Amino acid sequence: MALVTPPDRLQRGELGTWRGALVLAGVVGVLLTLLAFWPSIHRGISDFDDADVLLADQGWRQPFPGNVLWAFSTFRVGHYQPLTYLSYAMDDAIAGEDYRFAHGVNLGLHALNVVLVWRLGARLLKLGMPGQPERLCEWAAWGGALLWGIHPLRVESVAWLTERRDVLSVALLLSAMLAYLNAAGAAEGRTPRRRWMAITTGLLLASLLCKAWGMTFFVAMLVVDWYPLRRLGSGPREWWARAGRGVFIEKLPLAMLGIGAAMIAAKAQASAGYTLKPLADWGVLARISQSCYGLVFYVTKTLAPLGLSPMYELPVTFEPWEARWVGAGVLVLLACGLALGLRLKRPAVLAAFFAYAVLVGPTLGVLQSGPQLVADRYSYLSTIPLFWLGAAGVLSVVAGAVGRRKFAAASGALVLLVLGVLTARQAERWRHDLELWKHAIDSGHDGPVLRGLLGEQLGRQAAKDPAHATAWKQAAVEAYRQSVALNDRYVPSWYGMGTELRDLARGARQANLPGEAGRLYAEAERAIKMARDLVRDKRKARLALGLLYIADLDRPKEALPEFLEAIAELERAGNPERTGVPYLLLAGALDECGDAKGSVQALKKAAEFADSRAQAREHLAELGVLVPK
Repeated sequence: MALVTPPDRLQRGELGTWRGALVLAGVVGVLLTLLAFWPSIHRGISDFDDADVLLADQGWRQPFPGNVLWAFSTFRVGHYQPLTYLSYAMDDAIAGEDYRFAHGVNLGLHALNVVLVWRLGARLLKLGMPGQPERLCEWAAWGGALLWGIHPLRVESVAWLTERRDVLSVALLLSAMLAYLNAAGAAEGRTPRRRWMAITTGLLLASLLCKAWGMTFFVAMLVVDWYPLRRLGSGPREWWARAGRGVFIEKLPLAMLGIGAAMIAAKAQASAGYTLKPLADWGVLARISQSCYGLVFYVTKTLAPLGLSPMYELPVTFEPWEARWVGAGVLVLLACGLALGLRLKRPAVLAAFFAYAVLVGPTLGVLQSGPQLVADRYSYLSTIPLFWLGAAGVLSVVAGAVGRRKFAAASGALVLLVLGVLTARQAERWRHDLELWKHAIDSGHDGPVLRGLLGEQLGRQAAKDPAHATAWKQAAVEAYRQSVALNDRYVPSWYGMGTELRDLARGARQANLPGEAGRLYAEAERAIKMARDLVRDKRKARLALGLLYIADLDRPKEALPEFLEAIAELERAGNPERTGVPYLLLAGALDECGDAKGSVQALKKAAEFADSRAQAREHLAELGVLVPK
């Protein structure tokens, strides 16, 4: 019997042992991730964008191929995301309106992304640290991927059904990066290289059709070419040599896709009208300060994920010398100086931070869209390089020291446990809109938008709890009052306050309290007028004001101009909602004003639209007017 095990057998035995343990750890890690996010399975449809994205226009539920044509020709809420909509169509075909399945798909895609982050991290660590044992690179990459995946900052992208576009687009984008690494490792000029680049381009296109934030992918891959692939040489002079030029030229298809996606994204944002903030309202200095703040925010929240909120609002006014702007600017300058200073000895630091800035760049607010200053979901893709950098840092410290490895493993397990608990708590908060907004305000993220969203949810509780409807509506009105006290130009809260006050006035009238009803009606009229006067697209507010006049205040002559102006705006916009309700309301006002002929014409117009056809035909039949079917 041999007293010494042959080296090749020992290596094979060790290989099988650590690879088996790694696979087991991978399975356990995925299960822990699923467990941490499990409360999100019961989230259902959120009133925060889900209703607008999925329910306001359900073209994605049309039979094939109508759903495909709709998905590729539709901008909704400032986004172009045809493949994301088709993924919802697949959910619907399998499970119908059981949204637990759809949330399960979100969670499954996130688990897949954890595995992809691991595989990419392992590849990059082996390339950047060739002297380290393969098993240590694999373990370090898995630790970094698991910490990224179970982090509380991921909850918004996973628990919010609207953000299916996050988890789906990142799965395709990470797959594109894996394909790119395969292309870069293939022999020059060979068919496999061209094939892998074609696969990379196809996966990038698919990712961009889910969400546009992969538009800077070609720049991120140039960073990878510089380090750890070292295809560009050490300095800019070598970039324009023959080999360097080839690296840039091969990115042209990726760059063209990125530029095209940016143009489509800008068009999608413009289509929503209200989403883009003009320079007059949010200037150049404000956008630069916001960008610096965002760069610091996602790093600090990664290190200390406390006080997370579904909404971090833009301030109503910009004060350039405010501490958060100045502090963020100083920190960004210091970080840039440090990374540049370490570019020769520690190129991974510069590469990771530059890749982070490139990936988060489109969301930093240079083209500000929406009311948010920053958002947890914007960290989903952009912070991945930082976790790879952390894995590389741990690996460089623990290499060659068994005691350090054990300490790192124990510390990592403790951090993982803490993050898992925080994530489970955050996912639980996302189950209920009302509790989510209350928690956000209690966490110190108060503002007119949050107060308005809280008022909206309080108002919805009235329908769920009719026995206490008045109390819920009064609470909603108070939340709206607090919102406009913080920003007296915030239109949604004026509008929401007006509708809730109108309902309270109706209740007071039914309770035979004419004085109280009159006071509430007067407040409702003022609030809706404020919304009408402040908003650019006045259709909704004009219709609400006209309805108040004709249905509650018996003032049809005042309702008439509101309905006429709303219809004029609707027709100038091309009636994108394909609605006939305004014509139906106009017909009622004309009839009350004694214009029977005009009322009939309005009813005939209303009969052309699906949402008002039945009522219009019924009224026309009562008047003895027959309309061909």
